[in-house]
Amino acid sequence: MSINQIEITYKQETKTIDIPTNYEDLEKKFFIAFNIVDKTKIYGFNYKDNSDTVRVEKDDFDTFLNDIQINDIKSVNVEETEKEKEKEKEKETEKEKEKEKEKEKVIIPPKKPEQNNPIKIEKAKNNENLKKELDEIKQENINLLERLAQAKKDAKDLKNEQIKMGSNNQNSEEISKLNQETSELKNQIQQQEEELKKNSQMVNEKENEFQEQLALISQSEIILNTNKDKVETLKKDVEEFKTELEQNELELKQEEEKNKKEFKDEIEAYEKELRKKYDGELIESLSKLQLSNNNAQNANKPKSNSVIHNGVKCETCFMDPIVGIRYKCSECENYNLCEKCEEKNGQEEFHGHDFIKMKFPENN
Repeated sequence: MSINQIEITYKQETKTIDIPTNYEDLEKKFFIAFNIVDKTKIYGFNYKDNSDTVRVEKDDFDTFLNDIQINDIKSVNVEETEKEKEKEKEKETEKEKEKEKEKEKVIIPPKKPEQNNPIKIEKAKNNENLKKELDEIKQENINLLERLAQAKKDAKDLKNEQIKMGSNNQNSEEISKLNQETSELKNQIQQQEEELKKNSQMVNEKENEFQEQLALISQSEIILNTNKDKVETLKKDVEEFKTELEQNELELKQEEEKNKKEFKDEIEAYEKELRKKYDGELIESLSKLQLSNNNAQNANKPKSNSVIHNGVKCETCFMDPIVGIRYKCSECENYNLCEKCEEKNGQEEFHGHDFIKMKFPENN
């Protein structure tokens, strides 16, 4: 049987209202029932489910409706609180923030690692180390280039000095020394060029490694965002399934109540039909039985001129006293039959002794 009304208590006063259809309808009926003028305050609606106090939630009002029908909830308590107002504002603010985040959500490579993600922190450290190494190699290459340029300049200056000295044919030892220095500078320049080439190759390798690390971080970020979206979708699906399940349970409960009522009505109608059908037959049978009893009584009723044997009973039909002719057993001490039963005995022989026919009582 479905419940159509509930009691609502506010400040120790109780009113009866119809079952609300949603949270706004509950507030409206509460305001009307208690003549609430100040509607800016927040009112909390609570009810008892077994030993637990349950809060009526605006976003999950169907649970309250289900508890009314299934758990037989008949009363709701109302409380006025400022904390509820603050909580409501916080919920609204959080919802607005989530909406803004959904609008601004764009998958981009992360600029900085999150502090609570150890994988990102480790990758960020590796990237910082790679950057430092690249900067050091680049600076070393710049220094090598400067030294190489200076060595080339010194070699050129030495060559010019050698030409001057050769033209004057003087200081042959000094010229030989300059030639040796020139050769050393050439070797040094060659070594520096090779070292610069190696450093350049190392720079390229480090840059490639750095780009690979950035690509891995970007890919990880994309996977994390995708998984987060999947989790949110799953949560939403679970909530929808829960709501659908509760709705189905409510519909099944209502259908069960409806079927019970229909079955009860069918049983009552069938019982009425049976009574109507068999009461007449029963009355007819009782009438026939009554008529048969009357006929039997009339048949056993003594005639006005019949003889009565007081204190003598028929052992077969139990006529007491025997009216009419008495038949007394010639062998048994106290065995008597009436006229009709003696006639049956002659046909069926249920008593095999001879009988004495007595038309008059023994005391006459």
